[in-house]
Amino acid sequence: MLFKFIAKLFVRNPRYLNILKKSELAVYMFCRKVATEADKSGYKNIHKQLIEQAVIEYQHAQIFAELEGSRLTETPQALIRRGKQSLEWGSVNWDTERKYYVSNLSQNPLAKIFFKNKSADSYSFLDKLAFMIILEEYQSNFYYTLSTLVDSKIKDKVLKILRDEHIHACTLKKLLLETIPENEANKYLNRWRRRALFVFLYAPIYFLKTARNRT
Repeated sequence: MLFKFIAKLFVRNPRYLNILKKSELAVYMFCRKVATEADKSGYKNIHKQLIEQAVIEYQHAQIFAELEGSRLTETPQALIRRGKQSLEWGSVNWDTERKYYVSNLSQNPLAKIFFKNKSADSYSFLDKLAFMIILEEYQSNFYYTLSTLVDSKIKDKVLKILRDEHIHACTLKKLLLETIPENEANKYLNRWRRRALFVFLYAPIYFLKTARNRT
């Protein structure tokens, strides 16, 4: 019930597709950063998965861009080929909508609760992997609920995206369990599940406040 209430509040924002686009684009950038970290640490399978996942997250952003009437003019592969240079960009200038910043993911009030007022980049590699798993789980559940509230054109796209997010969560969890013992992995996952629950419970208040600010 709470998922549906949150989703109903979310779609009241006339720019909700734009928010989803920027969110998926931020996840694309973060996947690439953590993939680089995995490569340096010798986790080749995790590196490979995160690069593949980054491309898919970018495709999700492109879907939302097209649904809202804009378009990302670069391909994810072209950006990846630019290597470190494209990871250091603080803003997007390849969106036909306009230039905007993607490096402020941790500044959102909900993110501040989740990350305890720290940046996502400041956490350890294993923490990053764990919270990515939890966020993918919540994202797939949120998209399922969202699919029940939107028109058929958007619904079909959202259902495809939620299947991708579910696969990402399962694949990353499998890789985490291959990296460290199960009891240690569960400590990481449970820590971030607790934080996600706090965000989930606060989210209705946040969306009600933002809705009032638009009126």
